[in-house]
Amino acid sequence: MSELSPFIDDGCTRDGRVEGVPGIFVDVRFSYRPATSADIAEQVIRTRDLDDVAWHKLMSEKLAKHIVSWNIRNKNNEVIPITPENCGRLINPVFMKLYMIINGSEASADLGN
Repeated sequence: MSELSPFIDDGCTRDGRVEGVPGIFVDVRFSYRPATSADIAEQVIRTRDLDDVAWHKLMSEKLAKHIVSWNIRNKNNEVIPITPENCGRLINPVFMKLYMIINGSEASADLGN
């Protein structure tokens, strides 16, 4: 495993993986821009008084902003575009893992061993 700097340079991208769960979803591989502490502070302020539905919509926008690419495909085997709407349609375990990895609260499946 290569060492990851705690400093996030402009344009920094990292590779991540959400480990699949048999019978529920396949591995999700993605590239992303890690959230900085300033991003998270802004998120805390913006979400302070939101209900769950509004929080989910805002976090879907955040995921779409930070995810550069992914391997998520539709039934026709086409890569699904990364949009807030499509992020909001992910199953909850994948949505929350992506959120935690991007925020730096959880390691990617490849790095957490």
